[in-house]
Amino acid sequence: MTLQLKMNEFDNRTSAELAAESFSGIRTNDIMSRFEIWIAGQMDRTLTYERFWREPHSLETVYCEAFGLKKVTLSGAVAEAIREIAGRKRGIAEMEDTEEGRRILDNTGRKIED
Repeated sequence: MTLQLKMNEFDNRTSAELAAESFSGIRTNDIMSRFEIWIAGQMDRTLTYERFWREPHSLETVYCEAFGLKKVTLSGAVAEAIREIAGRKRGIAEMEDTEEGRRILDNTGRKIED
């Protein structure tokens, strides 16, 4: 079964606004670095981007748990957000491969010893 889900792209609505409009779906929350599963205006579950990076199918798993489904294929805006967040991970990994990148990630001007 493939579900087309709504997504709060760009984090431009507050939690109060999502509650008021009885939002159901997945919201990406870049401020908190997590996905949020919303059901009828209530945040039911969250999944950190860190866990998603470690377990690429964890979003589908958490979504199935929230809605009592056995299997789901995420598509549309949700799939695009997943690709974007996975790309961020690749970018960070590439930065960790260079001294300059590690210095930027470390947010200091000091030389990093290998």
